[in-house]
Amino acid sequence: MGNKNKTQTSDAATGAEKAPQENQPFTADDLTRAWDTYAETVGGRVNLKHTMINCRPVMKGDDTFEIVVHNPGQREVLLQNNAPILHSLRRQLKNGRVRFTVRIDETNEKRLAYTSKEKYDLLREANPMLTRLKEVFNLTYD
Repeated sequence: MGNKNKTQTSDAATGAEKAPQENQPFTADDLTRAWDTYAETVGGRVNLKHTMINCRPVMKGDDTFEIVVHNPGQREVLLQNNAPILHSLRRQLKNGRVRFTVRIDETNEKRLAYTSKEKYDLLREANPMLTRLKEVFNLTYD
């Protein structure tokens, strides 16, 4: 799949509001607590909440962390909400330099099936007998 934007960064250049410029160091546990606290406040934005619960932050540097998501939809949800997420995290962590990147998990990206043929091919890999059933019963996947 030719998705050239597999990793994207969220920062002030993308419209995120900056919290006051404090630069307190924080730990991975601090980040996880702040992430979970924000996830609990998103209310009716179910996709955002589920993405934040299922895709955990991983520290990549002093002020940077990465979120590995399972599909492009999750990446879009996080990037569309980067300003309020960063504002909350910067405030909670007392660090105005907090940034994150979002990356689609390569193993999941390669295994996503969108069309009927792709779904059939994935199922056939898991169970080769599907080919025989398709032939015996003259089945189609359209």
